[in-house]
Amino acid sequence: MGSGFRLIGAGENPTAANLNNYLSKQVVMTFATTTARDAAVTSPEEGMVAAITDDDLLTVYTGSAWVEYGRYGAWQSWTPTLTASTTNPSLGSGGFYQVTGRYMRLGSLVIGYALMIAGNTGVSAGSGTYRFPLPVTPAGANIQIGTGYTTATSVNGYAGMLRLGSGIQDGELWVNGAAWTASNPITNGTQIRLHFTYEAA
Repeated sequence: MGSGFRLIGAGENPTAANLNNYLSKQVVMTFATTTARDAAVTSPEEGMVAAITDDDLLTVYTGSAWVEYGRYGAWQSWTPTLTASTTNPSLGSGGFYQVTGRYMRLGSLVIGYALMIAGNTGVSAGSGTYRFPLPVTPAGANIQIGTGYTTATSVNGYAGMLRLGSGIQDGELWVNGAAWTASNPITNGTQIRLHFTYEAA
């Protein structure tokens, strides 16, 4: 690893050791992908930093693995979709006609929000749990990670929580102490708003 900090004096001819220990191992390396990084740096040392330009990603080597430190592109777009399952809610032909979401990752911390609006036609309560993959794989399960709120002009609003189910890594919307299903109404134009904070795997 590098030897610390050293100023090269005027007219000094730095040695190979000086260039290696005070320069080449102390700059932020830049690669297009993590694959290119791993191919170029076959023997990384703890503390090395590499930027991945394709993903606006900053990575640090811990001594045993490269880990994501953060995304210097700040907020990322994210489109939540219901997890493929035979128990998915039946939203009719309308589905969700507006789905938007954004998130940010800072090291192992993930924060974000999402808005889903049910379609204008053919929407019913459905028969399954409202569950969807999160933008980054979470580290835990069976814990609360945020809040959820549903509202529509024709029904009362429901405040609840967003949680990771037992043994799964998808977000579940819970209202009144139970997973949000057909027992909680969803009608045309119902809005689902989510906010979350959790630890990444």
